[in-house]
Amino acid sequence: MNRYHFDEKRHLHTLDGKPLIGTSSACKIIGKGDALTWWAAGMALEPFGFLNKNKHSAVVVKNALGEAYKRITALSPSEYETTLLGAYRRHDEYKKTKAVEGTARHAALELYVKQCMENDGAVIPYQGENPFVAKFAIWAEENVARFLWSEMHCFSERLWVGGIADVGWKDKQGMIIAGDFKSSKEAYFDQFVQVAAYALQIQENGGFDANGNATFALPKEISGLCIIPFGSDDLSPEFEFDIDAYKHAFVEVVGVYRLSQAFSNKKGTARAQ
Repeated sequence: MNRYHFDEKRHLHTLDGKPLIGTSSACKIIGKGDALTWWAAGMALEPFGFLNKNKHSAVVVKNALGEAYKRITALSPSEYETTLLGAYRRHDEYKKTKAVEGTARHAALELYVKQCMENDGAVIPYQGENPFVAKFAIWAEENVARFLWSEMHCFSERLWVGGIADVGWKDKQGMIIAGDFKSSKEAYFDQFVQVAAYALQIQENGGFDANGNATFALPKEISGLCIIPFGSDDLSPEFEFDIDAYKHAFVEVVGVYRLSQAFSNKKGTARAQ
């Protein structure tokens, strides 16, 4: 009987029947700083005429403010309440819409890589209509010698974590790169920690399918990490090569995650009493 298993319905990684910490769950404890908070606040204020003066001319900012002021001051109290509730939910609704779009684009990228994997990993021309995947395929033709994995399961017994690694390849210089597709417009620190976590797990045990069957043995050390942010129409993969530093960061992240879970459980027990 295989030790590792992934329950897709519950999105649960287990080893010897015991739940593993999900790699992405652990990495969520890392924040992205204040940038997204300011962006979300600006989105909520747009119905009231706010525009970022660093991204728009003074005339455009002034006109937007004036038009919104006229519209808002003409509203009845109930209409104003509706506008407030809409502004409050605006960022959350945007995230839901983008999540659907991101899932579709991620699936298209995954499908393309799997088609390459069926060709012994060799990069093939893209035949679909998704413009971003077409750009990625062109980039891959120039930079990827052979794809090595796609949506591959991995785990670390030492850290008691499990995950699904998006993509990996050998580049034209012979280096093995662990990559991840992200729906953001740029790469973030936590994303590199996450892909380093997959690299750590693959280097420890290799790769598996969802039922725990071994499918991949790493031929040599992973040399680099790559984030492919597809939130923008421009394809700009970002790399980090200090892989040991990012793997060490993930080890620390798991420690913080465990402590935070223990704290939450203690709080929950106290409330129950």
